[in-house]
Amino acid sequence: LWLTGCGSGVQQVNDGSASSNADLSAYTAVTSSEGDLVGHGVFSRGEDGHVRLMLVVDGAAPGAHDVYIRERGGCDGLEEVSPAGDGDFGRVGHVEVDPSGQGFLAHATPDWTIGTGKLNDILGRAIVLHPADSDPEAAPSRSCGIIKSSQSHTVALYGVTR
Repeated sequence: LWLTGCGSGVQQVNDGSASSNADLSAYTAVTSSEGDLVGHGVFSRGEDGHVRLMLVVDGAAPGAHDVYIRERGGCDGLEEVSPAGDGDFGRVGHVEVDPSGQGFLAHATPDWTIGTGKLNDILGRAIVLHPADSDPEAAPSRSCGIIKSSQSHTVALYGVTR
């Protein structure tokens, strides 16, 4: 499975002026607390207006993981966020990582925007991958990535064999 995302961010409208960046796509590279790359995500806006996320995990610990987007951007202070995602922008869902460290999550919602600057804009926020069954007394084992505009980037996700 190969996924590619890119976007111009600005499109021409009938009067010749530029529209907002509402048609941008976005990407994130998710890294572990040790700095290892464990996944990539691509966000895009569908024709129905829903923002779609395709998250490919490769290198995470096997088992169930919760995925959420932090209300505030940045990957610092992850130990302050509960596994349930208190203080988060939105719980995205759940991904099952197989024994080889691979998993996939597809999610769509009308509740997010990309590049609008509105309160529900995902750009600059952080996506967090957290083991669902981790011991709350143990050191946090969260992976995180900042969501960035792919206006000037082409993003290719590597394959996952199922």
